[in-house]
Amino acid sequence: VSTNKTVISFTSFKNTSLQVYISKKFKNYYDAGLNMAKNLVANNTQVIISFIDGLNGNGEEFLNGINTISKTVKVAGGLAGD
Repeated sequence: VSTNKTVISFTSFKNTSLQVYISKKFKNYYDAGLNMAKNLVANNTQVIISFIDGLNGNGEEFLNGINTISKTVKVAGGLAGD
């Protein structure tokens, strides 16, 4: 945690493709994770970096939805602040 500082981060990839997925249309956070994983996970997917609503989001349901599609893909991210 930093206050009154600027943080700059750079990442370099060799053979990587990045995809973006945004959705506000889902019944619950399980379905949100399931639908996101259906749209993003392929045979070569290594990691998903995801942020969900920190006030109303249910992170456990969201991760369970992703896990339904892939039990091997790594998930990073968290609950976004309000």
